[in-house]
Amino acid sequence: MPVRLSYRRKIAFSLATTTLFFLLVEAWLVLAGVQQQPAAADPFVELAPGGPLFVEAADAQTPANESPGTATATGEQTYLETAPPKLAFFNRQQFPATKADGTVRIFCLGGSTTFGRPYDDRTSFAGWLRELLPQVSADSPWEVINAGGISYASYRVAATMEELCAYEPDLFIVYTGHNEFLEARTYRSAVRRPAVVRGLTALLSRTRTYAAAEAFLGRHALSRKQPDRLAGEVDAILDHAAGPDTYQRDDEHRDQILEHFAFNLSRMIGLAHNAGAKIIFVQPASNLKDFSPFKSQFGDHVRAVDRDRCTQLLSAALTAQQQGQPAAALDLLIQAREIDDRLATIHFRIGRVLWAQGDTAAARPAFLRAVEEDVCALRATPDMQRMIEQIADEAHVPLVDLDALLRADCRDRFQHDSPGSEYFLDHVHPRIEVHRLLAVALVETLRREGWITPGSSWPSPALELATERIESTVDDELQSRALTNLAQVLSWAGKQDVAGPLAAAAVRLRSAHGLADDVESLFYAAVHFATTGANDQAIDLLKRVIAHDPQHSGARWRLATLLYDQGRIEEAETHFRAAVQLDPSDADSHHMLGVIAMRLEKFKEAVASFRLAARIDSTHAATCIKLAAALEAVGDVQEAVAWYRQAIQVDGQTVEARRRLGKLLLRQGRGAEALQQFQAAHDMDPQLPGIRADLQQAREAVPAGSKESSASSAGP
Repeated sequence: MPVRLSYRRKIAFSLATTTLFFLLVEAWLVLAGVQQQPAAADPFVELAPGGPLFVEAADAQTPANESPGTATATGEQTYLETAPPKLAFFNRQQFPATKADGTVRIFCLGGSTTFGRPYDDRTSFAGWLRELLPQVSADSPWEVINAGGISYASYRVAATMEELCAYEPDLFIVYTGHNEFLEARTYRSAVRRPAVVRGLTALLSRTRTYAAAEAFLGRHALSRKQPDRLAGEVDAILDHAAGPDTYQRDDEHRDQILEHFAFNLSRMIGLAHNAGAKIIFVQPASNLKDFSPFKSQFGDHVRAVDRDRCTQLLSAALTAQQQGQPAAALDLLIQAREIDDRLATIHFRIGRVLWAQGDTAAARPAFLRAVEEDVCALRATPDMQRMIEQIADEAHVPLVDLDALLRADCRDRFQHDSPGSEYFLDHVHPRIEVHRLLAVALVETLRREGWITPGSSWPSPALELATERIESTVDDELQSRALTNLAQVLSWAGKQDVAGPLAAAAVRLRSAHGLADDVESLFYAAVHFATTGANDQAIDLLKRVIAHDPQHSGARWRLATLLYDQGRIEEAETHFRAAVQLDPSDADSHHMLGVIAMRLEKFKEAVASFRLAARIDSTHAATCIKLAAALEAVGDVQEAVAWYRQAIQVDGQTVEARRRLGKLLLRQGRGAEALQQFQAAHDMDPQLPGIRADLQQAREAVPAGSKESSASSAGP
């Protein structure tokens, strides 16, 4: 009698048979020499060739980034060092091309936090690891290489890792997530994969069977993808705009960026595995309570009338806060949130009011929502943090949760869990002690994973010795440079009100300690002083900038503008002329040279300058008006009329152009046309001084009984 298997046994038997089959296939492919598939190419973006990060060193000095006590080969040893073109984005690092026996080589990757901004490699978590590891585990020599690139997003980090896989890595430490929205991408061929599929693919991609199947079935499908092509180095959106105004809310595009981010994390895991190296992810953290959103934007569904009402509520809430009425401010902010709950600034301000009231637990969700709704997302969003956690968990990759570490430290030290300026120097860059905290957590992770066995010197006195050595490197020069770096980044991101005081502090620090002037510090501090009305201080600093760098066109233009405002016309003219020599396409400087020429009654020069400005930018109504006025002054009435009309075409709401054109037409005896322009100007601004007299004069110039005269009789 045949044995009847239960349903469960049939499933178990089928699974066992299938597993055995694939194990046999895998074993056969190993014997046949089939290699594991390299990590999948990025189907979302293609990076233009940008040159290698590391090249053969010109000299073979002992690397500055080598851990204390590391044995260094002598003789004909070849070293690799950071390629000179890459030093704009990376620290200078150097290490042996051939790893010595027993050496443990660690690469730290990510963006500017990994780099060590606003300082450098010395105070980064990589620098702390370099000091700590030889004391913690002296069994093997250690090499810790900082490969963090300023403004590098995950797809650039993954591309960097591809190169590093050729340099005998033992461990990759990846801190990424803050830069995903920095560069413009179109995602023409975005590939979406559910989390389950992504995890299964990551698992199967480690087999020879998958590699053979991919080679046989997938090659042609992959070749049909057309990934977006990006420059070899970072080309940030903010490099092409004054602040975050270019950013607009696009939820679909945001989802594509998140999907690409997930792919890059999985790709890094595959790259590390194929290189025979371990990998650790760091959960990024950011300043929640002390840094407002970079850009807030109303939802598309919000009507104009509701936007006006929301703006009024926000203004009233600010007044209530300033008057010490937090409860009233909170009520007004909640009313504004009911109008549009996607306006990031509302959530941040609700968080701040709750914080001021002592309700820190309720404030945290508001701060998180502000980060989530920030249209210019320069901080890792809560969605991204959850994604990092999920992917690390799926792939069994250790995750050092810096965000959780800081929250725990907050609770212990400050009785709240919303990290702010206690831990961060700006929106994302940690203070030096946070890098130390992260390095200690990384050492603990290495211990927990069984990758090292700390000796008796851990954590003390090893940590004390490392702290002493690193803090000794933080001199006045480095502190000043850090302040300047912060000012530069914040100014770049549109936070001028925060950037200026930092630059001014850098200038004061350098002056107090007798350090040489730093051009960037001087310039950003000058911009700050000019913005706050301290024009004499701004002029002094700008002159110092130009003394150091006569080619600084930005300083020339700002100095010339301030001098003009003070009535120092000849000095202003000198610097405006220098500005246009440095940048002939500077329409603003050409315009101001025209203004000065008009003031000095050099009308032909004025025409020439305004023509140049208009040739560069014919959409600037003020330039069109000034050119028309200059042409009037030299007697070229016909062209003056044309340029007044051009100004009106560019800006239909320009009262000045219509008024001037009306007067010119009236002088030509073209009363009807003049009347039309005066009427339009009056409709725009009924309180415009003298407009009623202009209208009356034009009406009198229009022949009685004409069509225009009849139409104007109903006017004011």
